[in-house]
Amino acid sequence: MGVRKFNGLGAQRSNALRRERLLFFGGSTLMFALLTIGVLLIYNNSVVQAREDVVVEAAVDSEVAFGSVVLVAPTTRVPKGTKITSSYLREVHWPRDRVPEGAIRNLQEAEGMFAAGALPANQPVLRSNLVSTPPSFGIGELLPQGHRAVTIDVDAITGVEGWATPGAHVDVYLTYFDNRENVHKTRVAVEDAVVLSYGGVAKKVNQYDAEKTSISSTVTLAVPFEDSLKIQTAKAMGRITLALRNSNDLSSQGRGQFSANDWDGPRAKKIKKNKFVSKGFATFTDPTGSQQQFVLGNDDKWWKSGGDDG
Repeated sequence: MGVRKFNGLGAQRSNALRRERLLFFGGSTLMFALLTIGVLLIYNNSVVQAREDVVVEAAVDSEVAFGSVVLVAPTTRVPKGTKITSSYLREVHWPRDRVPEGAIRNLQEAEGMFAAGALPANQPVLRSNLVSTPPSFGIGELLPQGHRAVTIDVDAITGVEGWATPGAHVDVYLTYFDNRENVHKTRVAVEDAVVLSYGGVAKKVNQYDAEKTSISSTVTLAVPFEDSLKIQTAKAMGRITLALRNSNDLSSQGRGQFSANDWDGPRAKKIKKNKFVSKGFATFTDPTGSQQQFVLGNDDKWWKSGGDDG
């Protein structure tokens, strides 16, 4: 009886252990399966997302290709007269319905051409913007920054016998009559002005052609803005004369001026005969009974006759 009882308890315990093992292995298998499923789900989601990105990008590229065309535009502003090379240009996508007439569509078409005018950056280059030979420049495009072009009338004397040709450096003299001092004066109005054109011709003259240069009636000078005002004022004051100077001579003579009273040096500024132009006479008798004569000079001062004191 005792043996049977013992055997029954052993069988129950063995069954319990078997169930625990089954539960352990079953739980482990379930955990592994869930983990595997999670990894697969994450991987599949990444693949799907990547495929969606590729599809969207392809759709965008397709839309760009369908709604635009490839044109040629400068990468930066190109000045007039520049010879075009591929380094100046790039391809740009431009809306198909806004393509300007004559737009260039490949870089080879612009290679080696010259800019007929200034080309703005990032704007399509047109065939009319390019020329096969270097373009000519107008007077305005030859002016340095901050300068102005001023034209004056000249003749054989004031125009240095026609030697004031394009590229020459000249000083501008003004000769006028000073009413306050009753004397003629010449002063430097502008120093080192550059001749832009002579008789409407802006081409520089070589030594051979210079010998055949005819006398013109006008000369156009390039001068700083303030000097352009001086020249305009000088025209109204008196006679303008050009003085040719060496283009390598950069020295300044300052505010040079010469008066007709300066012929014999500084002491000649006092010219007695000018002081005693008679405008009236007066005789004065002092308390001692001696008489003194005075002359009214052209400066409206009474001068003692025979003296220099007024």
